Amino acid sequence: MEGEICNEYKRRVLSIQSHVVSGYVGNKAAVFPLQLLGFDVDIINSVDFSNHTGYPNGWEGSVMDGDTLLKMVDGLERNGLLLSDFPEGEEEFCGKDGDGARIGRIGNVL
Repeated sequence: MEGEICNEYKRRVLSIQSHVVSGYVGNKAAVFPLQLLGFDVDIINSVDFSNHTGYPNGWEGSVMDGDTLLKMVDGLERNGLLLSDFPEGEEEFCGKDGDGARIGRIGNVL
């Protein structure tokens, strides 16, 4: 039974990246190719924006703060959805000062 659980998690990725409604960056760009390669992808969107920040007329949306990010990870962990042998992890745009340290703590959990 334990070997089956380990095998289930060998092809899993926790992707912590940005998300845009229009366009293909961050999690929106990463998830499908990883799924095509056979990975089961769990996602946390660090930001939710209308579009990429490079557009000349700006963007709208929200940034997840580090405390909310930790709560999300805590919820995964409490429900047995995070194992210490989670093999892959991606991080990109985290948003606010101090969030990088929180990502580091999440990495320690993984």
